[in-house]
Amino acid sequence: MEKLKTFLKLHEKNRVFGFIAWQALHWIEKGMTTEEMKKEIEITIEIYSTLSFDKPVFREINFLKDMRKQLE
Repeated sequence: MEKLKTFLKLHEKNRVFGFIAWQALHWIEKGMTTEEMKKEIEITIEIYSTLSFDKPVFREINFLKDMRKQLE
């Protein structure tokens, strides 16, 4: 979890990934387990994949996948 926390803090001020990083740090502060985090990341990836945006959200989806890798 510390590896993920460090990864998120590095991206927290990024305008593209900032909200996702902030949300994940909030999950960590709430005391979510690794399995709960993985589940939330999967749900978020699914949401980003199905929503229709004006621009592609591939960067955000890849960022979420990188977050998931940090948990392994």
